[in-house]
Formats: sequence, structure tokens, C-alpha cells
Amino acid sequence: MTLRPLLLCLAAAPLLMANAQAGGGLELRLAGGGLTAGQPGLHPSGTYAFGMSRAEIVAAVSAIRGPATGEYAASDCGAGPMQQVRFGSLTLNIQNGRWVGWAVSGPADTPPLRTEWDLGLGSPRSALDDGDRDTAEVAESTLGTEFEVSEIGGLLSGAGPDATVTDLWAGTECAYR
Repeated sequence: MTLRPLLLCLAAAPLLMANAQAGGGLELRLAGGGLTAGQPGLHPSGTYAFGMSRAEIVAAVSAIRGPATGEYAASDCGAGPMQQVRFGSLTLNIQNGRWVGWAVSGPADTPPLRTEWDLGLGSPRSALDDGDRDTAEVAESTLGTEFEVSEIGGLLSGAGPDATVTDLWAGTECAYR
């Protein structure tokens, strides 16, 4: 990660939080390098990049989605011990005081968390390859039918063409393979 995107991210965070607290109607969106926020139907107006402090990312997500619904210590993650802060279906992974990844698992929240391209829990397998981004790599793993596209990983409900997305993640995850 370069310093410039992180500085842009940190500079935008107070504006995004103030807009959300003032009823600005921002929606949080999933991204391969973190999270974005913006008005519904428009491109993102700000980015929250991995590497932010725990306090900064928790405050930013809380301003848009409401307070955390749980906090956990995950000492048995493959990438090492993490603290996890949960906001409904969204889990923020924190290591050494820094935000390193996110995961989304069902059931989907209202409003649901999705990418800018509308990929989210329940999306059909066909949504992985819509032509606007990288082609998805799909393979069987010890976790199930796993995919990766545009720095976002996830699981499908099966290997067939009617499969749907059941889990999503980006950054450092808490999983064993």
C-alpha cells in the first residue's frame, strides 16, 4: 500500500462520517482493497483502505451502518490472532491495531452489503463474470466452491451454474485451508 491512497482515505473519512451522521444517506460498499461509501446509485465518494487503525474503521462503519453488534477475539486464525468487530453480516478483521480484512456471511443485512458491481450474498454465479472486471477464478477447496475476482474472494453454494454467493471476503481472512 502506498502512502498517498492511505492519506486520501484518512482525509476523506471525517467528511464521510459527518455526511452519514447528518443523514447523508451513504451506503457502505464492499471493495477488494477495503470498503467504499457513496450515495445509492452513484459511484463511491470515498474509500476506506486496509491499514486504517481499528478506531478509525470502526467509527467510519458505525457512522454509516450503526453500532457494532459484537466483538470477538479469534486466536485460531490461519493468519494469526485477530480481533473481529461484527456489524450484522459484516466482520472487520483487526491485527495489531490495524484493519486488515473484512468478511461477509449470511444472512444478508438490510440494506445488503454489495460491491459497486452489485456482487453480494445471494448473487448468482453468473454475476462473477459480467465483463466489467476481471474474470473470476473458481476452484474447489477444502472450504467448498471458492472464487476470486477483483481482489474479492468468496464461496458459492455449489459447483453448478445455478450456484449463489454464500460468503465474501477481502484482505487478510480468518480461515484454514
